[in-house]
Amino acid sequence: MNHVPGISYFKIRGVKTRSSRAAFTLVELLVVIAIIGMLVGLLLPAVQQAREAARVMQCSNNLKQIGLACLNHESTIKFYPNSGWGYAWVGDSDLGMGWKQPGGWSYQILPFMEQQALYSIMGDGDMSTMNKAAGSTLLQTPLAFLHCPSRRTPKLYDGSTTDTGGNYTRPAQRAKSDYASCMGDYGYGQLEDIRTA
Repeated sequence: MNHVPGISYFKIRGVKTRSSRAAFTLVELLVVIAIIGMLVGLLLPAVQQAREAARVMQCSNNLKQIGLACLNHESTIKFYPNSGWGYAWVGDSDLGMGWKQPGGWSYQILPFMEQQALYSIMGDGDMSTMNKAAGSTLLQTPLAFLHCPSRRTPKLYDGSTTDTGGNYTRPAQRAKSDYASCMGDYGYGQLEDIRTA
C-alpha cells in the first residue's frame, strides 16, 4: 500500500459505509405511483366541476348580455326586438327596425352586441333588392353569445337544402342558437297591426 503523506488511513468507529448508493425499491416506487394516481383521481372530478361551473357562468353571462342588448334596442328604437317575418327570412339592414324588418330578435340586437358589420352585411342600399348570397353568409356565421358552452360550441351544423329562404339561399351548413325568445301571439299577417298599438 502506498502511503501518501498527510492522509490518515484509520477507520472511524461507529460510521457504517455502504458500497451502493441509496435508491427506491420497486415496492416504494409502486406505492408512490398509487398515491399519485389516487390524488389525480380525487382532483379530476373537482377540476371538471370547476370547468362546468365556468361554462354555466358563461351561459348566464350570455343571457345577461342578450337582455342588455334588448334593453338598449328598446331605449334606442323605442320598442323591443320583434320576431321578424319567420324562419324563412334573414335580416336586411336596409329595411330598418320594426314590422318591416324580416330578421328576428337575434338579428335585431346585433348592433347592440358589437356586431354592426354582421348586421350590415345584407345592406346594399336598395330596399327593393335582396342579396341572397349575403343572407347565406349571415346564416353561416356562428356567434359565441348565441351558444351556451355547457351545451355545444359555436360551429356550423348540417341542415336541409331542399327549401329556400325568403331572402336567402339556404346553405348546406348553418349556425344555430341555444337561446329563443317569446314575441307574443301575433301571427305574420298581424304584424302591421301592432305598429299602431
